[in-house]
Amino acid sequence: MNINIYICKKNIDKEYKSIFNEYKKRVSKNFNMDVKFIKKVKIDNPKTINILVDSSGKNFCSTEFADYFNSIKNSPDFRTINFILCKNYYDFVEINPENLVRLAVSSYDFSEEILLSLLSEQIYRAYTIISGYKYHK
Repeated sequence: MNINIYICKKNIDKEYKSIFNEYKKRVSKNFNMDVKFIKKVKIDNPKTINILVDSSGKNFCSTEFADYFNSIKNSPDFRTINFILCKNYYDFVEINPENLVRLAVSSYDFSEEILLSLLSEQIYRAYTIISGYKYHK
């Protein structure tokens, strides 16, 4: 499974990149996780699920997110998950709104860098829960 995280910025600070790279390394045996900095992108691959990370999206606790993530991972319909971290995504991403799921990691609004860190950790946490590692709350 491929996981792409699209960020509508030119770059991020090295501290945030370091956090992402740590979680990328931890899940690398099972997932290919990359961050892509974009100015404009068209996403129309039917084998992808597109998730906009937005404070108005659906909230999951960690175990619910793991279940949701696992259902996508095990679906024959999808090979790639695209997470989109953009404040005004419609200015940067050309996508059919019917193919877009909204997910919230918090009800607060965060910068793309902080969202990248939070999302990377939640993907890792979902991976550990799915893999049967002990989960602590």
